[in-house]
Amino acid sequence: MIEGELKNNNTIKVDNYYVDYGRIPSGLIEGWNEIVFYFKTSEEELFNDIKKYEKIIQQLINQLKEQNDESEHGVSWRETRKEAVKWNEYCQITLVSFRVRDSY
Repeated sequence: MIEGELKNNNTIKVDNYYVDYGRIPSGLIEGWNEIVFYFKTSEEELFNDIKKYEKIIQQLINQLKEQNDESEHGVSWRETRKEAVKWNEYCQITLVSFRVRDSY
């Protein structure tokens, strides 16, 4: 369960774990373009349980897509890339990029 709405550069609690997240400017990290977000945890338990970690991150990705869905106008976000770029017992960071799908 996610407690709260996602905003840029914030911390949110998901299933009793704290996740830092924010938007990264497109092109700042080579190979990561369009709409890019980072998700960072420092939970040793999640480091040891990748399925739980992936579930939590996917919940956040789904919420971002839902918050930015404008179906009535034919606009939605589509996930284009997801990668854990840092993974150790002290810090887990995943980057996710999206593109805007527009049906106009």
